[in-house]
Parts: sequence; C-alpha cells; structure tokens
Amino acid sequence: MRWKTRFVLPALAFILAACFSFYLYLSLSAGRPLTSSEFTRFSSAISLNTVLQFSENGGSRSLLLAKEVMSKPISEGVIDVGGQKFVFPLPKYSLHQKGQSYLTFTSEDEFRDYFSKELPRAGWRYVEQLDDGHGHTFESSGAKMFVYQHCYLGTSISEFSVSVVAR
Repeated sequence: MRWKTRFVLPALAFILAACFSFYLYLSLSAGRPLTSSEFTRFSSAISLNTVLQFSENGGSRSLLLAKEVMSKPISEGVIDVGGQKFVFPLPKYSLHQKGQSYLTFTSEDEFRDYFSKELPRAGWRYVEQLDDGHGHTFESSGAKMFVYQHCYLGTSISEFSVSVVAR
C-alpha cells in the first residue's frame, strides 16, 4: 500500500501539472481563457495527431493550426464571381487556406449541423449530396455552391473547399 502512495500520487501530480501547463499555453496562444470544451477539442486533436500522424509531424502541425484558429477566428467566407460577392457562414474554429479552401476543427456531427442548419439559415438551400457524402450542393439566388470536405490531419482536422457558380 505504501508503494502506491509513493508512485501514484507523484504521477497524478505530474499529469495534472502537465495538463494545466498545456491549458495555460493554449489559453495564452488564444489570448483568452479557453472553455473546457475548447481545451478538450484542441488538446485531443494535438495529442491524437502527435501519436497517429507522427511521421507527418502531425502534433506540431496541429498545434500551429490550433494557435492560428484561436488567434484569428473567422466566421464568414466570401467568393467573388463575376463581380458578384457570395457570402456564406463557416463552421466554428475554421481558418482560411489558399483560394477557397478552409481548415476546421469540426466534428462530423458539427458538419451535419453546418450543412443542414447553418447554410440553409444563411439562405443556401440544400440540393444534393455527392461523392459518398463528402460533397454537397446548395442553391441561392440563382447560384450553385459546391462544398467538398475531407480529412486533413486525422479525423479531428478537416479541409473543405467551396466553389460558387453563378447563372
């Protein structure tokens, strides 16, 4: 019994200190205290990608992406087609990549809500699903929007691209 106290308590203290310091680091990177759900979202993505995407340097890439998402949050995307601007909401915790590509720390359930609730609320009517569920088509004001989503780093970080065709 005595050996358990000798090793278990210091091990628990070490784990708690490591979690707390990681929380502080992420909060400082975000410039604000993180909620428990935000900390869980980002720390689990970073931890999983550190282990599962080790050969691709997944942990440090996930950390850099998380820091960017937390420090520069964006909520809307804009595509200009022939002088006409099309605005659409983005999933929470998204960041802009090159062109019309975005990275997001969004779960599958959150993507379903995004496609079924957020885009229709913004005036984009759902038309159909393409490519085994990864492509989606929407219409609004005579324009068609195509959203294609796939995993970027594991299942915790997705990349999606958006294109609009005006009629």
